[in-house]
Amino acid sequence: PVLVVGDIVSERIKRDLTQLSTTLRFGLPWDSQLEVRLPFSYEKRRSFTADDMEVTASGSGLGDVDIGFSRQLTQGVGRWPDLLASLRFKSATGTSPFDVAGAASDVVNELATGTGYESLNLALTGVKVVDPVVYFGSVSYSRNFARDETIGRVDVGDTTGISLGMAVALNLNSSLSFAYDQR
Repeated sequence: PVLVVGDIVSERIKRDLTQLSTTLRFGLPWDSQLEVRLPFSYEKRRSFTADDMEVTASGSGLGDVDIGFSRQLTQGVGRWPDLLASLRFKSATGTSPFDVAGAASDVVNELATGTGYESLNLALTGVKVVDPVVYFGSVSYSRNFARDETIGRVDVGDTTGISLGMAVALNLNSSLSFAYDQR
Protein backbone atom coordinates (compact mmCIF):
# COMPACT_ATOMS: atom_id res chain seq x y z
CA PRO A 1 0.00 0.00 0.00
CA VAL A 2 1.13 3.51 -0.88
CA LEU A 3 -0.12 6.68 0.74
CA VAL A 4 0.13 9.78 -1.48
CA VAL A 5 -0.62 13.16 0.03
CA GLY A 6 -0.97 15.95 -2.56
CA ASP A 7 -0.62 15.94 -6.32
CA ILE A 8 2.08 14.27 -8.37
CA VAL A 9 2.89 16.51 -11.32
CA SER A 10 5.12 15.78 -14.29
CA GLU A 11 6.33 18.65 -16.47
CA ARG A 12 8.78 19.10 -19.30
CA ILE A 13 10.23 22.61 -19.51
CA LYS A 14 11.98 24.21 -22.48
CA ARG A 15 13.76 27.46 -21.66
CA ASP A 16 15.50 29.96 -23.95
CA LEU A 17 17.59 32.51 -22.05
CA THR A 18 19.76 35.30 -23.45
CA GLN A 19 21.67 37.63 -21.15
CA LEU A 20 23.75 40.58 -22.25
CA SER A 21 25.44 43.14 -20.07
CA THR A 22 27.38 46.30 -20.61
CA THR A 23 30.07 47.02 -18.07
CA LEU A 24 31.69 50.43 -17.78
CA ARG A 25 34.90 50.74 -15.78
CA PHE A 26 36.47 54.04 -14.82
CA GLY A 27 40.05 54.16 -13.56
CA LEU A 28 40.45 56.40 -10.53
CA PRO A 29 43.51 57.65 -8.66
CA TRP A 30 45.09 55.65 -5.79
CA ASP A 31 44.87 52.26 -7.56
CA SER A 32 41.07 52.22 -7.58
CA GLN A 33 38.24 51.92 -10.08
CA LEU A 34 34.51 52.49 -10.35
CA GLU A 35 32.36 49.98 -12.24
CA VAL A 36 28.77 50.12 -13.49
CA ARG A 37 27.06 47.00 -14.90
CA LEU A 38 23.86 47.24 -16.96
CA PRO A 39 22.36 43.78 -17.58
CA PHE A 40 19.67 43.02 -20.15
CA SER A 41 17.92 39.68 -20.40
CA TYR A 42 15.36 37.88 -22.52
CA GLU A 43 13.75 34.61 -21.44
CA LYS A 44 11.06 32.43 -22.95
CA ARG A 45 9.83 29.40 -21.05
CA ARG A 46 7.46 26.72 -22.31
CA SER A 47 6.04 24.15 -19.89
CA PHE A 48 4.41 20.96 -21.14
CA THR A 49 2.36 18.90 -18.68
CA ALA A 50 1.67 15.18 -18.86
CA ASP A 51 -1.79 15.86 -20.38
CA ASP A 52 -0.19 17.89 -23.26
CA MET A 53 -1.17 21.31 -21.95
CA GLU A 54 1.36 24.01 -22.89
CA VAL A 55 1.97 27.17 -20.86
CA THR A 56 4.24 29.87 -22.33
CA ALA A 57 5.77 32.76 -20.43
CA SER A 58 8.33 35.35 -21.48
CA GLY A 59 10.08 38.40 -20.16
CA SER A 60 12.70 40.86 -21.29
CA GLY A 61 14.21 44.11 -20.16
CA LEU A 62 16.75 45.72 -17.91
CA GLY A 63 17.90 43.58 -15.01
CA ASP A 64 19.34 44.62 -11.65
CA VAL A 65 21.94 47.35 -12.21
CA ASP A 66 24.97 47.16 -9.96
CA ILE A 67 27.65 49.69 -9.06
CA GLY A 68 31.00 48.75 -7.59
CA PHE A 69 34.14 50.35 -6.24
CA SER A 70 37.41 48.47 -5.90
CA ARG A 71 40.86 49.41 -4.67
CA GLN A 72 44.19 47.61 -4.70
CA LEU A 73 45.34 47.52 -1.08
CA THR A 74 48.82 46.04 -1.49
CA GLN A 75 51.31 45.24 -4.22
CA GLY A 76 52.41 41.63 -3.88
CA VAL A 77 56.05 41.32 -2.82
CA GLY A 78 57.92 38.00 -2.82
CA ARG A 79 55.49 35.24 -1.89
CA TRP A 80 52.68 37.64 -0.90
CA PRO A 81 49.78 38.20 -3.33
CA ASP A 82 48.26 41.48 -4.49
CA LEU A 83 45.23 42.26 -2.32
CA LEU A 84 42.11 44.00 -3.65
CA ALA A 85 39.04 45.13 -1.74
CA SER A 86 35.70 45.75 -3.41
CA LEU A 87 32.33 47.09 -2.42
CA ARG A 88 29.32 46.52 -4.70
CA PHE A 89 25.69 47.61 -4.53
CA LYS A 90 23.07 45.67 -6.54
CA SER A 91 19.85 47.55 -7.11
CA ALA A 92 16.37 46.13 -7.66
CA THR A 93 15.82 47.86 -11.03
CA GLY A 94 14.76 44.71 -12.88
CA THR A 95 11.24 43.35 -12.87
CA SER A 96 10.69 41.66 -9.50
CA PRO A 97 9.39 38.07 -9.42
CA PHE A 98 6.61 39.42 -7.17
CA ASP A 99 5.50 42.07 -9.69
CA VAL A 100 5.13 39.95 -12.84
CA ALA A 101 1.70 39.36 -14.36
CA GLY A 102 0.15 36.23 -12.90
CA ALA A 103 2.53 35.98 -9.91
CA ALA A 104 -0.39 35.43 -7.54
CA SER A 105 -1.85 32.56 -9.61
CA ASP A 106 -0.64 29.22 -10.90
CA VAL A 107 -0.27 30.55 -14.46
CA VAL A 108 2.57 33.05 -14.89
CA ASN A 109 2.49 34.96 -18.20
CA GLU A 110 5.55 37.16 -17.66
CA LEU A 111 9.01 36.33 -16.30
CA ALA A 112 11.13 38.49 -14.01
CA THR A 113 14.34 40.17 -15.18
CA GLY A 114 15.58 40.93 -11.65
CA THR A 115 15.74 39.45 -8.17
CA GLY A 116 13.36 41.81 -6.39
CA TYR A 117 15.77 42.85 -3.63
CA GLU A 118 18.83 45.04 -3.13
CA SER A 119 22.16 43.82 -1.79
CA LEU A 120 25.53 45.11 -0.66
CA ASN A 121 28.64 42.97 -1.19
CA LEU A 122 32.08 43.31 0.37
CA ALA A 123 34.95 41.16 -0.94
CA LEU A 124 38.68 40.71 -0.40
CA THR A 125 40.58 39.15 -3.29
CA GLY A 126 44.16 37.90 -3.52
CA VAL A 127 45.97 37.50 -6.84
CA LYS A 128 49.41 35.92 -7.32
CA VAL A 129 51.20 35.67 -10.66
CA VAL A 130 53.62 32.76 -11.13
CA ASP A 131 54.28 32.95 -14.87
CA PRO A 132 52.45 31.43 -16.87
CA VAL A 133 49.83 30.87 -14.12
CA VAL A 134 47.71 33.38 -12.21
CA TYR A 135 46.29 32.12 -8.91
CA PHE A 136 43.34 33.93 -7.36
CA GLY A 137 41.11 33.58 -4.34
CA SER A 138 38.39 35.61 -2.70
CA VAL A 139 36.27 35.79 0.44
CA SER A 140 33.02 37.75 0.40
CA TYR A 141 29.98 38.73 2.41
CA SER A 142 26.66 39.90 0.92
CA ARG A 143 23.99 41.69 2.90
CA ASN A 144 20.66 41.12 1.15
CA PHE A 145 17.99 43.58 2.24
CA ALA A 146 14.49 42.38 3.18
CA ARG A 147 11.49 43.80 1.35
CA ASP A 148 7.76 44.06 1.95
CA GLU A 149 5.77 42.52 -0.90
CA THR A 150 2.09 41.70 -1.46
CA ILE A 151 2.72 38.21 -0.04
CA GLY A 152 4.37 39.65 3.11
CA ARG A 153 7.93 40.36 4.20
CA VAL A 154 10.55 38.65 2.00
CA ASP A 155 14.02 38.16 3.47
CA VAL A 156 16.31 36.00 1.32
CA GLY A 157 19.09 36.04 3.93
CA ASP A 158 22.73 37.02 3.75
CA THR A 159 25.50 35.04 2.07
CA THR A 160 29.16 34.39 2.68
CA GLY A 161 31.37 33.06 -0.05
CA ILE A 162 34.77 31.76 -0.97
CA SER A 163 36.30 31.21 -4.39
CA LEU A 164 39.61 29.78 -5.56
CA GLY A 165 40.99 29.45 -9.04
CA MET A 166 43.75 29.74 -11.56
CA ALA A 167 44.26 30.95 -15.10
CA VAL A 168 46.90 29.34 -17.31
CA ALA A 169 48.32 31.25 -20.28
CA LEU A 170 48.56 28.98 -23.34
CA ASN A 171 50.13 31.64 -25.56
CA LEU A 172 49.98 35.43 -25.96
CA ASN A 173 46.35 35.34 -27.14
CA SER A 174 44.61 32.60 -25.17
CA SER A 175 44.32 31.11 -21.70
CA LEU A 176 42.31 28.59 -19.69
CA SER A 177 40.63 29.40 -16.38
CA PHE A 178 39.53 27.03 -13.64
CA ALA A 179 37.60 28.19 -10.59
CA TYR A 180 35.65 26.90 -7.60
CA ASP A 181 32.99 29.20 -6.17
CA GLN A 182 31.01 28.41 -2.99
CA ARG A 183 28.31 30.65 -1.50
